[in-house]
Amino acid sequence: MGRCMAFVDGENLLKRYESMAADGWGPRLTPGHFGQFLSKSTHQPGRLVWNPFVVREVGTGPLLRVNYYTTAVGDANALETLELDIAALTADLVNTGMVMGAGSRTNLVPQVFKKQQRGQKTKSVDINLCVDVLTQAYQSSVDDIVIVSGDGDFAPLIRQTMSAGKRVHIAALSSGLSPRLRSISDHFIDLDPVFFESNDKGVATYR
Repeated sequence: MGRCMAFVDGENLLKRYESMAADGWGPRLTPGHFGQFLSKSTHQPGRLVWNPFVVREVGTGPLLRVNYYTTAVGDANALETLELDIAALTADLVNTGMVMGAGSRTNLVPQVFKKQQRGQKTKSVDINLCVDVLTQAYQSSVDDIVIVSGDGDFAPLIRQTMSAGKRVHIAALSSGLSPRLRSISDHFIDLDPVFFESNDKGVATYR
């Protein structure tokens, strides 16, 4: 039974989500109380976005940890507030190799780095995510590693992690997705139908 750990490029996920929303993609809704339809996604504009089912299709064992990397503008209090918001989020893993309905749930572990201004691109997220993935690849008994990002710069990381004997899953939105990430990973998870219902060009169907 394989153990799983996930690493989320929160900056990339937020940027791509907000780009698709601006292009007319509507949020995926589920029935709520009193006839309401609610979104399972959490979105705080310019700060974070998440859905508990991002890694639900991965592996046959427990989800040990989900690390969420992002940046924020502001003082130490602003960074701490964002960390608390991220830590309150959960990830649900529905194990396809187990009994129907079985799975695991875990809270996200935040890593928030300071940046000077909105829209500024830093290397803090990329560097720390890469270091942590390679540490787990070579020093732990994790079997499945999920990288949530569509950034093609992670291609060398994926290859190195696979060479260490780990199964690598890529989860990403279609906006800005590097095509080679589909072909070099063991498994690709399309996040469009996790976050969105449709846009004016068609419907994203959750599989």
